[in-house]
Parts: sequence; structure tokens; C-alpha cells
Amino acid sequence: MNKTKMRGIGTSTLLVSAVTGLLGPFPAQSREVSVDLEARPQRVRPGETATLIWEARGAESCDVDGGWSGARPREGSTGTGPLWRSQTYRMTCTSGEQSAVSFVAVQVQSAPLVRWQPPARNRDGSRLENLDGYWLYWGREPGVYEGRRWIWGADRAQLRPKELPPGIYYVAITAVNEQGKESPHSNEIRIEVP
Repeated sequence: MNKTKMRGIGTSTLLVSAVTGLLGPFPAQSREVSVDLEARPQRVRPGETATLIWEARGAESCDVDGGWSGARPREGSTGTGPLWRSQTYRMTCTSGEQSAVSFVAVQVQSAPLVRWQPPARNRDGSRLENLDGYWLYWGREPGVYEGRRWIWGADRAQLRPKELPPGIYYVAITAVNEQGKESPHSNEIRIEVP
């Protein structure tokens, strides 16, 4: 009877040893890697800046690319510098074989592009040969223009009115010849400046 107990204990001991030998030393519990990346604000006008704010959890290191580059601490913030076009920022944080990636985009909102067809003829039907430029008119109500901007050159056929603050505007174009004669206003369009 003693022999049977010993075999049972011996088998049990061998089983435990075999399992321990297969698994080796138990590794430390690995933590899940995560990263949060945000931009404040997410929409800017041309030349404005945004602040990027991030926090990584469970990471040993963080690297960035896209609109920025290099290594970054696991937590922090930084300014973007003046933005002239929309930009995407990416942060990748790792710990061992685990990694997490976060993206954020900062959208540069600019005034809409106003385009027009340059005139080819005068009002009397004769060929237009002495076009000097255009006036771009704008106002907050249809047909009521509170501002204008001179646009040099007969070959110009588009403009982005960056000087306008955010809002809804009604715009029209006139053509001006070298003698200073101005055409009637074009058809009016409505634009929104973000």
C-alpha cells in the first residue's frame, strides 16, 4: 500500500515538474499598450496653430511621424507651429511586442476659392483687348457690397478672399479695362468663410 501512495505522489511531482519545465519561468504580466492623441483645436485658419496632447499607458517608448517626427515622452503636449495646409499626426507607442497607434488630423479651413470666366467681349460685342483686372465685391446681404479687393491681371480667373472673417458672404466680380471703365456686376454667388 505504501508503494502505491509513493507512485501517486511521484507521478504528481513529475507532472508538476513537466509542466513547469515546458512553461519555463513565468513571465511578468504584460500590460496592454494604449495611446490617446488629440489636437486642440482640430480646425484652424491658415497660419494658425494647434496644440497636440497625448498620453500613453503601458508603453516603454513612443515615436511620431506625419506632421511631426522623432521620439516623444509617454505624456506631453506640443504646438504645431503655423499651419498652411491640413496635417495628420501619428503616434506609435510600444512595449515589447505590443504597440498602439493613434492618429489625429488638424484641418486648415480657408476661404473658398472664387472662380470666374474672364470676359472675351465688350458689352457692344467688340473683342475685349485691354482688360486690366477685376474688382471682387462682397457683402453680408445680397446686392449690398461693403468691401472690395482689386485683382491685377486679365489672365487671373480665381481668388481665395483670405481677408474675410468667418461668415456668409455674397460676392460678385466686375471687369475693368485699361481706361478704368468698369463692367456691370457679374452674377452673385453665396460663399461661406469658415
